[in-house]
Amino acid sequence: MKEKAKKIIIQILLVYFCAVAALYLVQRKMIFFPSAEVPNVSAFKAFDIEDIELVRSNGNRSIAWYRAPQTGKETLVFFHGNASNHVGNVYLAALYLKQGYGFLSVGYPGYGGNDGKPSEQGLYDAARSSITYLLNEVKIPENQIVLYGQSIGTGVAVQMATEFKNVRAVVLESPYTSLPDVAAKRYFFVPVRLLMKDKFDSFAKIKTIKAPLFVIQGMNDRVIPPSFGQRLFDTANGPKEILKLEGYGHNDLPDEMIFPAVEKFLNKQ
Repeated sequence: MKEKAKKIIIQILLVYFCAVAALYLVQRKMIFFPSAEVPNVSAFKAFDIEDIELVRSNGNRSIAWYRAPQTGKETLVFFHGNASNHVGNVYLAALYLKQGYGFLSVGYPGYGGNDGKPSEQGLYDAARSSITYLLNEVKIPENQIVLYGQSIGTGVAVQMATEFKNVRAVVLESPYTSLPDVAAKRYFFVPVRLLMKDKFDSFAKIKTIKAPLFVIQGMNDRVIPPSFGQRLFDTANGPKEILKLEGYGHNDLPDEMIFPAVEKFLNKQ
């Protein structure tokens, strides 16, 4: 009986380790959901948006979407959520565009026909080249740039705020503390903190950010627990504000409630 039990335990462990190894190998396919469809900028002529080709540090190319600000208005740089693209950013930014704010939508590697495959460093590289374009080519002052991250894009926004320290503000919609924290909640039976290649560790970085911070949280979020956003907010420096939206989840946050709150916050700074 002991020998039989030993064999069963060994078989279970082998199956477990094989499953963990498989998860390790395909983890980026489980994290990133890029659409190969190339968004059509001409569908948004009413907003005067144009597509801009940018070269990243590794020589790969990304397409960003840009609209210049009206005089006296900030430019918002949008980092979209997973399975989204430039079109999602335009819808997210529609109320800001109507009020004359500048707009730049970052093109992630592997999304919308952009070169490369998505990864943490790849998203940072694309974001960095986009902001550098605003500063060096368009001559937008750093203190007139607002970083706006949504879901997985909040990790990109936080990283950019550590590099471009004089931005006007940082807006985080449905943020998380780190990607391993999110994964550990779902895959509690796997040592995800040891295995994950892409960390997006916003919690470790948030204390170093001096820019004003505005956090938006749907209190019924089932994708990223609201407690993660609260913990990030509590740790951040001021000035800061949090907008808690009762009855809303991850993908149904109401822009008509968010926009006036964000604009009011920007006008205070």
